[in-house]
Amino acid sequence: MKRVKRLAAWAVWVGVWVGLGLSGCSPKGFERNPNLKELKGTSDDDYYPFSPIWADNGKVYYLASYSNYPFPECSAQAFRSIRADGTGDTLLLGDTAYLPGSFRLLAYHKPTGRIAILQVEGPILIWDTWTDSIVDSVPNHQHLGPFIRWCPDGTALLVGDESIWKVSIGDSVYSFYSSGSECGFEVNSDGSLYTELPWPSFCPIDSSTLAFSECIPLVENLFLRTPAGDTRLDANPWEYTAFYLFVSWSPDCEAIVFSAYMSRGEPAPPFWPELWILEDVR
Repeated sequence: MKRVKRLAAWAVWVGVWVGLGLSGCSPKGFERNPNLKELKGTSDDDYYPFSPIWADNGKVYYLASYSNYPFPECSAQAFRSIRADGTGDTLLLGDTAYLPGSFRLLAYHKPTGRIAILQVEGPILIWDTWTDSIVDSVPNHQHLGPFIRWCPDGTALLVGDESIWKVSIGDSVYSFYSSGSECGFEVNSDGSLYTELPWPSFCPIDSSTLAFSECIPLVENLFLRTPAGDTRLDANPWEYTAFYLFVSWSPDCEAIVFSAYMSRGEPAPPFWPELWILEDVR
């Protein structure tokens, strides 16, 4: 956990250093991919969105930090949702005050339409996207994190970083599951962990297809892996872009939503993440 924080903080520091050293050097001719669409910009409100989940009801659920950018602690004050067309931005849980962050990361279970909300302290909350309400909670006395995923059958959650623990929903029994990764993990259909690539996100209808990115020091590219090989996605909203943690796929697996920020520029950018959608990914 401490290592994750150190790496994230180092990534921000390197971004600042490089931005100061290379300001004004952006190559001419950069054109944003027309398939990119801004979903939630930081100029819209005074908070910073990250950890998006694109649910089957058409909404994108995300965390929002109201106290500076959410790096490196992965903490947010609010859990929100917005429609994929940018309308209906709604506060669901939390507060808009500048308080210590309550929420850490989100994980989605497509078959049940439920989101696991990992908190900084307190239980893991289970949110039903069809009723937009909390339907369960799972104790997390040791404050495990910062990463969280569902087991394929939806009966348990996997929480941790370099060490992954399994917690059964219902009896709340924790047991060591597997070694993990400081750059996130996915879960194969047989329940084993996928840690081959950093920040992996499986296509929800075809696990042979996944999006991933670089690990450290700066995550400046997104990639697509298919059985045919790896391809760099033209997903950068700015010439110098840094992507934050995992992406989330649309229900039909034709688009992704992600959190990103401008990593260099003149003047030095404030490292405020925004939510963007890349269409026609496959």
